[in-house]
Amino acid sequence: MNQFPKVTFRITDVSAIEQPLAPPEALPKWRNALGFLVRDHLDIIVREWAKMDQNEIRRMWDKLLTRFILPQGSEDLVKEYTLKQWGIMFRNYKFELNSKWAKKGLDPTKRYKISTGQWAVFLEQRSTEEFKVLSESKSELAKRNKYHHHLGTGGYKHKLAQWELEDEAQRAKGCQRSLTNLVVGARGGSVLVYRQRKPSLAYHFLTQWSKRQ
Repeated sequence: MNQFPKVTFRITDVSAIEQPLAPPEALPKWRNALGFLVRDHLDIIVREWAKMDQNEIRRMWDKLLTRFILPQGSEDLVKEYTLKQWGIMFRNYKFELNSKWAKKGLDPTKRYKISTGQWAVFLEQRSTEEFKVLSESKSELAKRNKYHHHLGTGGYKHKLAQWELEDEAQRAKGCQRSLTNLVVGARGGSVLVYRQRKPSLAYHFLTQWSKRQ
């Protein structure tokens, strides 16, 4: 269960897309705080993220900033990145409620901040023919996706330090990665090195990378 931090963290570095990157000890707290705020503030009967109450989103953002101090001049872009993450988390949260609770006849109102009235409406929404058709359509699309993302909302960037340490250990043993000389830039190289560890996917990512060169 996600929890909101009890102490304040100072974010010291952000990526080009304004994703918090440092310090390392603050990053899991940041992601947990995002998840907590989604579950604590958002109304599950709102069908789409774009229709969410903007006043509630502002309250979420203001509360987030009580525990995270951002680098000067980064707030607007970090907020834009955060809203996108919240949209993803909100969809994932409702998917979890449907698959792990609604479909199993379980009641999440004692675990999450959900009223019995909200849960009743949520169940009614998912019993409509419109929802069933949409759900089947999304399920079919998911089945066609062979190359799933497995790194969560943190993305590839948070794996860079881990991969660099592993690469150093490999080089110390006299090993070299076969894709090392084929990539340009740390991000592209890291994605290919990671995918190389999953042989069934390596060719796909190498092909996509080659088309962009």
